[in-house]
Amino acid sequence: MSARLPCRYVSPYARLQPPITQTLQVSTEPPYTYTELPYTYTEPPYTYTESSYTYTELPYTYTESSYTYTELPYTYTEPPYTYTELPYTYTEPPYTYTESSYTYTEPPYIYTEPPYTYTKLSYTYTKPPYTYTELPYTYTEPPYIYTEPSYTYTKLSYTYTELSYTHTEASYSRARRCAPPAHGVPPSAGVWSDCAEQGAGMILALDLGTTAVKAAVVSAQGELLAWDAEPHPLILTPDGGVEQDPRVWWATLTRLVQRLLSNAPEQRDAIHAIGCTAQWSGTVAVDASGEPLGNAILWMDTRGAPDIADLIGGFPSVMGYNLFRLRTWLRLTGGAPARSGKDPLAHILYLRRADPERYRAAHKFLEPKDYLNLRLTGRFASTYETLTLHWLTDNRDIRRVDYHPTLLHYAGLRREQFPDLYPSTAVLGTVLPSVADEWGLPRGVQVIAGTPDLHATAIGSGGLGDFQAHLALSTSAWISCHVPFKRTDIWHNIATLPAGIPGRYFIANEQETAGACVDWLRGVFWGACPPPDVYAQLDAWAAQAPAGAGGLRFLPWLVGERTPVENPHVRGGFCRLSLQHGRPEMARAVLEGVALNARWLLSAVERLAGRRLEPIRLIGGGARSAVWAQILADVLQRELWQMAQPQMATVRGAGMLAAVAMGYADWQSLERSCPVQARFTPDPARARLYDAMYREFRARYRVESRRWAS
Repeated sequence: MSARLPCRYVSPYARLQPPITQTLQVSTEPPYTYTELPYTYTEPPYTYTESSYTYTELPYTYTESSYTYTELPYTYTEPPYTYTELPYTYTEPPYTYTESSYTYTEPPYIYTEPPYTYTKLSYTYTKPPYTYTELPYTYTEPPYIYTEPSYTYTKLSYTYTELSYTHTEASYSRARRCAPPAHGVPPSAGVWSDCAEQGAGMILALDLGTTAVKAAVVSAQGELLAWDAEPHPLILTPDGGVEQDPRVWWATLTRLVQRLLSNAPEQRDAIHAIGCTAQWSGTVAVDASGEPLGNAILWMDTRGAPDIADLIGGFPSVMGYNLFRLRTWLRLTGGAPARSGKDPLAHILYLRRADPERYRAAHKFLEPKDYLNLRLTGRFASTYETLTLHWLTDNRDIRRVDYHPTLLHYAGLRREQFPDLYPSTAVLGTVLPSVADEWGLPRGVQVIAGTPDLHATAIGSGGLGDFQAHLALSTSAWISCHVPFKRTDIWHNIATLPAGIPGRYFIANEQETAGACVDWLRGVFWGACPPPDVYAQLDAWAAQAPAGAGGLRFLPWLVGERTPVENPHVRGGFCRLSLQHGRPEMARAVLEGVALNARWLLSAVERLAGRRLEPIRLIGGGARSAVWAQILADVLQRELWQMAQPQMATVRGAGMLAAVAMGYADWQSLERSCPVQARFTPDPARARLYDAMYREFRARYRVESRRWAS
């Protein structure tokens, strides 16, 4: 039965979906009972045999000439210094807050700071002469031969029996306006008759990145119609913390959307849905009303490393992991908590140890994307693939991911501390009226659950089929593709995890710094005041230097590394820097160093995929550089496709997913709508040079890792 009724709005952050103020379709569903019969699964024995593999690296010799440096005596005298701070008085005017029939008046507040005087005595420091002589240094790396013996792995059969259970859902009524089903499957024509009359709408896609926020209007076919972006800073702490303020996120996003829609007023009323994506592996602690408790902890934060060490350690140990817990994590999740302490699980355990008051006050721990959805709809919700790096969910059935009691018990956490899980194409509800009015959106815009940035980028790259690879050059970098299997490589910290496309997997990995290295070099050259064409200048300088940067080398491990080796302690920088090197050589060395690191990652990714990956789609902000694209093609020795608007691939992916969720498009049609801007093929003349540089790059990692480990 159905009836057409007017509805009114409810207050923000209501747990129930607020109906929209217009004519709605109301349907009543009868009581529903679901009984699942006992389920028994027996996995047959599995045997895997890998043939032996031998790798021989040629000897490498490096000789550094002797060097003498003498520093003359130095005397510094600081005169006495006296500082007097005058009395300071601060008066806060009365504050009155009126909420309907309730009025609260705060009396005036006066604070007077007494005079303060500080006197610093004179200080003299004399540094004696210092002479340093570095003797000639010759380093010869002997031939390195690695032989991986053949081995056979036999997995014994096991039987898993799930007890039966019965779930009864009471009858309920719901109202919706052109809302697709939660899994994004196109509904029947009867349900969608009103939508068919209206036609496909547009998507407002939002991307909360690590260093910038982006907003775009995306068509039902995945085309970018309008977009805008605004940077936002990081908050770095001396103890390894990396944070941002969620309130600043929201203020920046509000300002950005208002500006975008004011510049494209003709598209405002055509927006029917919002799709969000955001930086992955972050943590926002919020109270029961949805207010953030302090700053968000980002994916580069390492303060939880000691807590992870306590969680994963114990006898018997493999690579620092308790063997039995590692086996459970691999079996249920396909991976395990990273020892670097950069996963959300480490963030939460860090808060429990270092800030117990904030931990106890937290109603939920959310990912950045899920915090945005909370502000948009008032719902605490997440998606299957978003929560995988918490290492608390059972991912064996990719269409029925849920929290696992054993994994929660390992971490000492409770199920109610985390949001409910849905598919990425689920419709969470309509945008709150207050947000719609503030942003200038029409009422009744649907909010899609969405997916994190790595997953959205895989979609926005246009590589929607299996083994259609992409290389993302953003603040960090990764090489990924969708695959039809679940597999883990614990030696290189790579695994296949649930993808943003429901029912699919993708290869998850990440190199910590890529575009961040270029931004660091920008700061070295120009400080806080770079010119408007800073990246064009860096490109021009890099193009002036020859391949190999005149012997200058750059190691891109500025905050450690995650894949293909997990080493939070190793550090990078320039090697073999001389007086003959200038800005052109330094710019090219940074681009080549990131490319050599990507080649190292590609070898591990291709081994996990079981095939050569070519062509590789190039996306991200760094992909706009034709110079860098050609360097990558030469170093990787693969054909690269530079996608159109590569810096917008992530936000475009969020819009494409929302278009599928709304039933406007399917994945096959969207794959054809991602144009290629340029193709770059490797230059055979540079292959030998970059092969030699790659061997040197790997050798330098072995040297640097030993140095920083000590």
